Amino acid sequence: MRGFTVLGLVLACGSAASASEVASLPIREVTAFKDGHALVVRSGAAGVSPEGDVVLADLPRPVLGTFWAHDDEDRARLASVAVERTMAPATRPAATVADLLRANIGRRITFRDPSGALRSGVLLDVLEHEPSAGAGERARGPVWNGYAWVQPPGLSPEPAQRVVLIREQDAVAALPINEVRDVRFEGDAPAGEIVEDVETERMTLDLEWEGDPGDSAAVTLMYLQRGLRWIPSYRITMLDGGRARIELQATLVNELADLDRVTLHAAIGAPVFEFEHTPDPLALRESLDQLGLFFQRATDGRTGALLSNALMGQTARMSEAQAAPASGGGAAAPSL
Repeated sequence: MRGFTVLGLVLACGSAASASEVASLPIREVTAFKDGHALVVRSGAAGVSPEGDVVLADLPRPVLGTFWAHDDEDRARLASVAVERTMAPATRPAATVADLLRANIGRRITFRDPSGALRSGVLLDVLEHEPSAGAGERARGPVWNGYAWVQPPGLSPEPAQRVVLIREQDAVAALPINEVRDVRFEGDAPAGEIVEDVETERMTLDLEWEGDPGDSAAVTLMYLQRGLRWIPSYRITMLDGGRARIELQATLVNELADLDRVTLHAAIGAPVFEFEHTPDPLALRESLDQLGLFFQRATDGRTGALLSNALMGQTARMSEAQAAPASGGGAAAPSL
């Protein structure tokens, strides 16, 4: 269907795009609100995969219903946007003995067992037990279900089980990894990095091209996200002749992203976003990010309008704010 865009959500565990095909769009423009929300615009030219798609590594965390994407190409049309979790190889330092053993398979080592005896052999493998589904999950934070914050039951992580296989003369010894002590690698220094599959998040912008895909494509993302606020300060200077000079100064509190050469707009007034506590499914996150104290909103009416620029007579009293019914059929989300 020409001119129709579909935004999709995909949860997958497949092969990810290569590192050369994954791009990151810079932030070009932000509009900051005094309650901590910001309208973010990311745009730029990104590399195109062999399939003609743009793959982005930085997933936005938009408020429900505020995400919009479009392309700026004459020969292409944005057909859909999909996000996914996938496994991809990554290199990290070998920070533990277990990591060093895994990174140096095939090396000859000398070690001590729990009895203190000195033993040596060729490191064959490190066997690891994969925890059952859900057993290795950490305790999650509260989740907003549309009516209230719900705390999922905490899950105790299952302890990792690792066994080291070492060839000693004409036999292979299998030892728990915690019984391999005082490890010494014979010969050169051991490898200090390990490559393993880690879970990554990707956003794919599916472009339909007229003819062969180009090497790059200009795309734009726009969304509302919490994490940037501005706080006003005023100074009034009395001048001669009954005149006065009023100056406004803004203090920015930024927990959104690194901002470099970004056009910033400071919006006047205190907005109300109906679904501000409901993350968009494109964020692939089960709970809202825990931001600093400057992004917590009071709910009792006493300080909730502290920075709203409203006169005292225009603000609701505490009893009126508590008695006001919530709109949208559900209870208003409490501040965390």
